[in-house]
Amino acid sequence: MKRSISVIIGLILILVMLGSEATVPLMNVVTASPWQEKTDLKNIVEGLMTTTSLADQVDTDSDGLYDKVEVVIGTDFSN
Repeated sequence: MKRSISVIIGLILILVMLGSEATVPLMNVVTASPWQEKTDLKNIVEGLMTTTSLADQVDTDSDGLYDKVEVVIGTDFSN
């Protein structure tokens, strides 16, 4: 009888621990920008282009990339 109670208590503790582990990550969810998860340069540049404010949408060398984006990726915005 004591063994049955110990087994039941053990199973209950396991279920409680599993349930708490399944819900903990849900509390730490952070909403990211749409382009934040992308890692290749093309997607990063596209993300920067779409999030650049209207006031900063200047393209000095007319290459299709805003000057501020070129500064971030390390290219020359005047050439």
